[in-house]
Amino acid sequence: MRWRRGRSCRGFEEGFMPSRIRLKRVESDGDWAAYHRIRKRVLWENRGLDGYDEQHPNDRLTSNHPLLLMHDGKPVGTARLDVAGPRLGVVRLVAIKPNLQRRGLGRILMQEVESYARHVGLE
Repeated sequence: MRWRRGRSCRGFEEGFMPSRIRLKRVESDGDWAAYHRIRKRVLWENRGLDGYDEQHPNDRLTSNHPLLLMHDGKPVGTARLDVAGPRLGVVRLVAIKPNLQRRGLGRILMQEVESYARHVGLE
């Protein structure tokens, strides 16, 4: 299956009733705000860490792909795909909003990121 911007996806675990889900690249100021809000809460605050840097230069490298998982137009998860070689990518900083965890969204996010990676020429 080839990645297309705005493609709908199925596969949630029973108990979660999505109508639409898609992966999008972070582009707008609103996207960046949502991306950092989710990551900061899940990967820093919920682990008792501080020092989160919304201006970290790695997020804006052209070889890296910051991504948002959207459900009904609302951000529910994040990941960043970093290009690590000619056809090699590394998925980093994966986070799902705490109130939506354990419902299959992480699995769907990873499937979508893998599809996106193939779309941009990674294996």
